[in-house]
Amino acid sequence: WVGKDARIKADAIASDNGGKVIVWSDQATRMFGDISARGGVAGGNGGLVETSGHFLDVAGARVNAGAAKGRSGTWLLDPLDIIVVNGGTGALSDADAFDEKPMDTTSIDPSLLNSSNTNVLLQASNDITFSSPVNFASPGGSLTAQAGRHITVNAGITTAGGAITLSANHAGFATTANGSLAVNAPLLTKGGKLTASGYNLSFGVGSSAITGTGDMDLRSGYAFSLAPGAFLLAANYIDIMADSVTIDGTIGATGNRANVSFTPLAPSRGMSISSVKVQGDLSLTPDELNRIQGDGINIGSSASTGNINVLSDYTSNAGRTPSLVMETTGSIMVGAKLDLATNYGGTGSVLLGRYGDQAGNVQVVSGGTIKAGSIFVRSDDMDLSGALNAGAGGSITLMPQNGN
Repeated sequence: WVGKDARIKADAIASDNGGKVIVWSDQATRMFGDISARGGVAGGNGGLVETSGHFLDVAGARVNAGAAKGRSGTWLLDPLDIIVVNGGTGALSDADAFDEKPMDTTSIDPSLLNSSNTNVLLQASNDITFSSPVNFASPGGSLTAQAGRHITVNAGITTAGGAITLSANHAGFATTANGSLAVNAPLLTKGGKLTASGYNLSFGVGSSAITGTGDMDLRSGYAFSLAPGAFLLAANYIDIMADSVTIDGTIGATGNRANVSFTPLAPSRGMSISSVKVQGDLSLTPDELNRIQGDGINIGSSASTGNINVLSDYTSNAGRTPSLVMETTGSIMVGAKLDLATNYGGTGSVLLGRYGDQAGNVQVVSGGTIKAGSIFVRSDDMDLSGALNAGAGGSITLMPQNGN
């Protein structure tokens, strides 16, 4: 128990980092006072404040781990379950200092997070739920939420340039094999990076993620889904790692044209472009690809070992994405039409690239066609019995994968 009039200070004096303050118990922890772990006025980073317990009450707490000339420190809140909701745990007068475990769920008023001049870390052994909006006032302040089971975002989260990290089924203390992250509201970082992960990662109807110049790193232990009406916007990179992908919403917009990459969590998993989803593959339909308005689409990477197959015609619609890259150490087969020229004035580009020494080849088989202003094929073994069409002013480049 730390009363509302108590003050704990671990501030640096001149040019040093703030200290460490831990308020912790095995059962119920109530911290209503003022804790400061600021960096020095002439230099140094903010320190660490930890408030932990199976049940945690921080109604009215004031925490400052900022820094005048360094990086903000961290406030760690670590109970069993967390719900961020207006009203929090109620009035201080209602709290019983000697009640060891009044409930399993700790409720936190978002105003405590909004006014905190520090990076906030929420850790829960079970679940974290955002039921009321969070809006960080401090520039650069970040929010990290890590749950052993599920995270559900039912109200918006906004930072002023700080990162947002949401990690369900968190590796450090996962209590289930399939803890999921469900985003059902807007996420806005104003330039900070968004990192989101869970066994299943879903952006529901009415949700969005906007990072401006910040990147997005979206990782699923199995399935990633973007519901109708949901959208992702970033100016640089959106990386999606999952073994199964469903895109019914939109990615990108004019002025927010990212490079969007898709890689399977299991490197050996196959990848495909097919109008009918291929069971067992990271499979994307032509319609899904045309829901992306970006600078480029990447499927696979130099770390992928599975094969990539183009089984259905894909024509990039006007104003969508003018570049397609497919990369793996396995084989690549084009058995249908890839057209990134018709709606781009004969420009657009397609790259098919193999890496490493693993046996495999690149095939554009009979009936397969690549149409783009720039066509680049890299493999030691090629079968180009199909058609490569770069137009009158385009280019076709063929090269070995190992440079010799």
